[in-house]
Order: sequence, then C-alpha cells, then structure tokens
Amino acid sequence: MKTSPKSIFARVFTTSFIFAAVLVAFGIFTAFTLSKVQVGGPHFTQIVQSKDLVADILPPPACILEAYLLTFQITATINASEREAYVTRLGQTEKEFYESQQVWRDALPESRMKAALVVDSAKPAEDFFKLVNERFLPAVKAGDLDAARRLIASEMHDRYVLHRQYLDEVVKLGDQFGTDRKPAAAAVVRRNTIFWGVLGVAGLLIAVVFSFISIRRLTRTLQEPALAKAG
Repeated sequence: MKTSPKSIFARVFTTSFIFAAVLVAFGIFTAFTLSKVQVGGPHFTQIVQSKDLVADILPPPACILEAYLLTFQITATINASEREAYVTRLGQTEKEFYESQQVWRDALPESRMKAALVVDSAKPAEDFFKLVNERFLPAVKAGDLDAARRLIASEMHDRYVLHRQYLDEVVKLGDQFGTDRKPAAAAVVRRNTIFWGVLGVAGLLIAVVFSFISIRRLTRTLQEPALAKAG
C-alpha cells in the first residue's frame, strides 16, 4: 500500500506538534517548580521559618547565655547530683562554643560581621570560660559558694555583658546582610527565568521552522516521481 504525500505530511506534522507540546509543558513545569523553591517562594519561606523556630527554642552555641545561666543554677541548687549535672552541661557549652566559633571562622567571608563574631565577641567569652575553669569551679568544688556568687556578679558578669554587646552588633549586621542579599538573589532568579524562557521560545520557533522546511522538502521529493510520469 502506497503512502501518499499528504499522509506523510500529517505524520511529520503530528510528530513536530507533539515535540513542541512536550517542550512547552517542560518549560511550564520548570517555571512552576522554580517559583516554589526560589527566594521568597513557599518552600523557601517554610525552610527559613523552621530554622527561625529552632533558633528561637534552642540556646545558640555562639552565645554564652546558657553558660552564664548555668553558673547561677550551680550556685543556687542544694542538690549535689543536680549541681554535678549543671557542671557537666557547663563544660559542654564551652565545647559547643569553640566548635561554633570554628565553623563561622571558616564559613564567613571577611567582613565586619565576621570580626564582630569570631574576634570581638569571642574574646570576652573566652575570658568568661577561663574564669569558670580557673576560679569559679574550684570555688564551687571547695564549697565556697559565696565566692563563686561574687565572681558571677562581678568579673563574669562584665565579660558576659561585653560579649552580648558584640553579639547584638552581629545580629544587626546579619539582618542587614540578609536584607541586602534577598533582592540580588531574586534578581538572579528572575534573569535566569527570562533567559530560559526566551531560549525555550527560540528553540520552539526553530523547531517549527525546521519541521516546516523538512516537510516541504519531503513533500516535493515524494511528488517528483509522479510529476515526472505525468510529464
């Protein structure tokens, strides 16, 4: 059974149409997916909210607030096992502080925010833990809780306050950093979306034109024998 030029034309046209439809569907799906995960999108917002929630609940290791609170609990309790648990936790907070400092020292680019965190706020915190290990804990172990309380209210308090002042600066700088970067990140996503959209449309047009030319040539080729016979 012979295949007519019109039948071949229809088949090639259908194939080209399916290809174009798949390409358009892919572009729409990609744009939809990007809108969900881009900066400001619903998934991005949920991730940020979850991290903010955890930060609101857990004590931050880069801040010695929990360690400072533990010194009060150590001197306030009359239960020996409870005091030992507080002392153990105090040692863990020191370890977590130094680990956090190392993480941010490696991760952050050179900036005032980095210096405020890993240099300015770290120095009084290190002095705080030095007081804890060299004077506070020895006084507690010796049973001289009054001396331990006086140390908390004086030198350790001063170190904590200074440490917190620099952390407040880090928070302000961090908020500003995030505010400045969000428009830039959104602009990058927008430019890339436009680029891929234009590229997709151009590719579609090229495919349509190429298919049309191919169909015309194929049709002429198939018609030549018939025209030759007729001639």
